[in-house]
Amino acid sequence: MRVPPTSAPSSFFERRFRTPVRENLMEIQFDPRALPKQCTYYSVLDGVARSRAIDLDDGHAAHGVVLDFGPGCAGIRWEWPD
Repeated sequence: MRVPPTSAPSSFFERRFRTPVRENLMEIQFDPRALPKQCTYYSVLDGVARSRAIDLDDGHAAHGVVLDFGPGCAGIRWEWPD
């Protein structure tokens, strides 16, 4: 997903699944001139929320994957430096 340079900075990307899915891969790639200070992968399944910190790869991207998941939601959120 590309965000136009004139829009306000985003802080998350989320997918909601109304029905079960076998797999879903999320990838958020950041411009090397505008890297977040922290990224977190999160999911909510059956009312149980889980999250974990994730690192950017060498291409400045964060990844999250769900397998045999849903209904529920999953996403990646990030914090921008002050």
